[in-house]
Amino acid sequence: MSLKVFGITTMILCLVACGKVMTLDEGFDPKKLYENSFSNPVNDIENLQSGGFVWQETDIWIKFTGKQTIKLRDQNQYRLGSLAEKTWQRDWFIQELSKQTGGISASDLQSLKDLNHLQYFQYRSSSNVNKALLYNNRSQTYYLRVWNHS
Repeated sequence: MSLKVFGITTMILCLVACGKVMTLDEGFDPKKLYENSFSNPVNDIENLQSGGFVWQETDIWIKFTGKQTIKLRDQNQYRLGSLAEKTWQRDWFIQELSKQTGGISASDLQSLKDLNHLQYFQYRSSSNVNKALLYNNRSQTYYLRVWNHS
């Protein structure tokens, strides 16, 4: 193998390895994201799941079921999103949950497709941090996405 091919192969392997190292295990705690985003204590929720990536850009999410109504911190900074935005975020969550081990559950698919009971709120900051919250008031299931893309 030539030195040039070896160098390119090493660089690709490093990028792949670095991409795997810089995932949720580094700097992302789903419970902390919950605590920073909602005012209820973490013991008010069940079935906390998470996914996404933290690297040069961030795109992380948590999903959980509330034992009671869960209140957003800084809810005055969120606004209702349009039906088109709600549908886009719903489709994003369906795709992300489908990537999880075992795929998307029937209950998540039902909660996300139930547009009559699915509420959507969004937050956009001047620092390029975006948040999307989908909440199904029938199933008490919450889907929060936080991202920051350059």
